[in-house]
Amino acid sequence: MNPTSKLLFTLLSLLAATTTTFPLATHGAAPAELGFSATDMVVGCLPREQDALLAFKRGIKSDPLGLLTSWRPDGGDHDCCRWRGISCSNLTGHVIKLQLNGAYVDERQETLGLAGEISPQLHNLDRIEHLDLDINLLQGPSGRIPKFLGSMKSLRYLSLSNIPFTELLEMLSHGSKKLRQLKMAMNDISGTLPVGMLQQFADLDILDFRNNNLTGHVSTEIGMLTSLTYMDLSHNNLSGVITEEHFASLKRLTYMDLSYNSLRIAVDPGWIAPFRLQHACFASFQMGPQFPSWLQGQVDITYFDISIFCITDKLPDRFWTTFSKVKYLDFSNNGISGALPTNMENMPMEYLQLGSNQISGQIPPLPRNITLLDVSNNSLQGPLPSELIVPQNHMEVLILSSNKLSGRIPRSLCRMQYLNTLDLANNIFRGDFPCFGLKNVEVLLLSNNHFSGTFPAFLERCTQLLVIDLSRNNFSGKLPMWIGDKEKLLFLRLSYNAFSGFIPANFTNLKNLCHLDLASNNLSGNIPWGLSNLEAMKKGSSIVVQIYIP
Repeated sequence: MNPTSKLLFTLLSLLAATTTTFPLATHGAAPAELGFSATDMVVGCLPREQDALLAFKRGIKSDPLGLLTSWRPDGGDHDCCRWRGISCSNLTGHVIKLQLNGAYVDERQETLGLAGEISPQLHNLDRIEHLDLDINLLQGPSGRIPKFLGSMKSLRYLSLSNIPFTELLEMLSHGSKKLRQLKMAMNDISGTLPVGMLQQFADLDILDFRNNNLTGHVSTEIGMLTSLTYMDLSHNNLSGVITEEHFASLKRLTYMDLSYNSLRIAVDPGWIAPFRLQHACFASFQMGPQFPSWLQGQVDITYFDISIFCITDKLPDRFWTTFSKVKYLDFSNNGISGALPTNMENMPMEYLQLGSNQISGQIPPLPRNITLLDVSNNSLQGPLPSELIVPQNHMEVLILSSNKLSGRIPRSLCRMQYLNTLDLANNIFRGDFPCFGLKNVEVLLLSNNHFSGTFPAFLERCTQLLVIDLSRNNFSGKLPMWIGDKEKLLFLRLSYNAFSGFIPANFTNLKNLCHLDLASNNLSGNIPWGLSNLEAMKKGSSIVVQIYIP
């Protein structure tokens, strides 16, 4: 970095460090008019508010991430405005922001964060505008959301997601009328949204209650939130009918997710929505059997999920041109008929899931940016195009199973170097499978086709193999020794082929193997000692252990 760039970076960093989250109104004369510089106006944390923060810290019983280690007035920093997670007004010293977020530690999404009770003394932070305590194990009295949070009249941003609260209570019924963002996702909140709660938040911009246990109907008052741009009520137990009145004044709405409830939309056939959605998710919705005409006006959608949508209709004639901006499209598990567009390769699609429909015709060349394609359980037929996808692709998941596809595997498929899941099962493919360009495969499903040749040698290079299913084909030759080196392998099914020779003795190295099926081949010799006593099999896997030798 040259000296000029370094100086500019330093100045920008200092500027960012003193910038507050929300603009603060000033009353009376400006600092310059009073003879003070900006530096003179910077004040420290107010004692009353520092005491409130220390009371909050005393309520915390566990802090594995060390979020509060800097909160030490004795032997540490005396100014709470410099404590981690705290922002103050440079003019008044009031705490205006408190943000202490935990984290997820592994793929099981276990929470690592603050554990304890939220002190009621936080109520003394009466100028706080931004409160974010996401992903912690905090609680209020009896596991409820603390009532005093509803008395914090300056709040504009409130995020209490991923906290095990169970009840909404009346806290939000008396909340800050300045509130613009309300996020309470992935909690255990049950009951109904309090009547009249939403209409008091006239400036609400973001409403996020996804992944809770909310029940009852969605009030039409939601349609009065004229500033709303983001609404997510997905993964609850909401029921009833959504009408035009629910959307009446939502002209700014761009993100809507109502999926996985028991909701149904009933609007006039000629209704024109007042909004232009970019993210539309209605999975597991009751909206069919015809394709809703009002959705055809949503030409700005980039994320579109209408899976399990009860549609048994043919795709509208202009479907693919109307939704030409879509990058994520899922209309799986419907009864939709029609064909894939011939110009698909020019579309911006990255994720396309059309499984379990009645799509027919051939598979055209795929979009150049696609990473996942699932067209399983349809009526597609014919060979794959020779140029299935451009050479520089990032395809990771390709699922074409249970169609009527035929012919040989094109070389372009073998160039998918990032591919980790390939499912071609239950088709009429034939020939060998020499794809040496595939080196990251974890799941390979080729069962019930007419593939031939020897055991696919390219799999030796795949170090993360989990599942191999070559059953019901015409593969032949000996089983390679290197299979025994695939220690992560969980599932190996090679039945109903023409493999011959001995079972490699090092199969006993497959300690994680849960399912082994070698039935109906031409194998000979002894079964390796201990093969049926592999550790994963002894643990009683839910997959039936099968070792069949003629």
